[in-house]
Amino acid sequence: MLATVGCASITHETSHPMRVETFTQEGQAVLGAECTLTNDYPATTGKSGRGVSVHRSSKDLDIACISQEHGLATGRAISRANAGMAGNLLFGGGIGVIIDHNKGTAYTYPTWVRLVFGQARTFDRRDEKDGHVVLGTSSDAAPLLADSQVPPVATPAAPPALRAAPLAVPQPAQRAAYIATGYAKIDDVDAIPFLNDNGRQSYRNWLTKGTPRAFAISPTGTLAASFGLKPGDETLPSDPVERAVVACNRISKTACRLYAVNGSVVWVKDAAPAAP
Repeated sequence: MLATVGCASITHETSHPMRVETFTQEGQAVLGAECTLTNDYPATTGKSGRGVSVHRSSKDLDIACISQEHGLATGRAISRANAGMAGNLLFGGGIGVIIDHNKGTAYTYPTWVRLVFGQARTFDRRDEKDGHVVLGTSSDAAPLLADSQVPPVATPAAPPALRAAPLAVPQPAQRAAYIATGYAKIDDVDAIPFLNDNGRQSYRNWLTKGTPRAFAISPTGTLAASFGLKPGDETLPSDPVERAVVACNRISKTACRLYAVNGSVVWVKDAAPAAP
């Protein structure tokens, strides 16, 4: 008896659920931050603390979460080949592997990640343990694990050359890479919602200022444009990102949100209101 083997593809669904948490640097959970998740497929939006569905891909997933009170938290999730890829190697041959790679279905991102406001972190699927959040890594850091996973290890001493090197201190509005949401180009003045002609002219003027800078708006047309690290009002924060939101909220009847930071539009378009 001869057995015939045809081409087969053992696949997962084209998307999978992902939970994104946001925390302050003091360890306080922040729910409801507006998050945008972007890879080589259309962007996905959602709220922190809730599940979102992301399209599988071999490409990295950029995550940006914005809070009116706490600013921006960013991260990058790295996908890894899942069991479907191994199954295709055993049963489907090279054709099945190629199909799943091109469609992205052979890959899975970390399914539970924690972003920290004011930080940019990297989350690798290979670091994920079932039932535990992936805390990710920052620049030149080892992977962070949940408290129950941390083993007792000795920290090696840094080489003399590294101990002598001065540490770079990040400046306000530069602690995280502010990722453009794709809402509009930074110089597309007509794309800004809520503002009248005077407000749009204020935005044009803001575009001529140097970084660090931030621009906040509210649904009632209130705006605040900030730049530099020395506020004219000493009661306002020195960080222009915080200053723009605080100053806008002082005079607005509705909550203000960041529209742009430095050279990126970080605005997330609201979902269409439900019909009455």
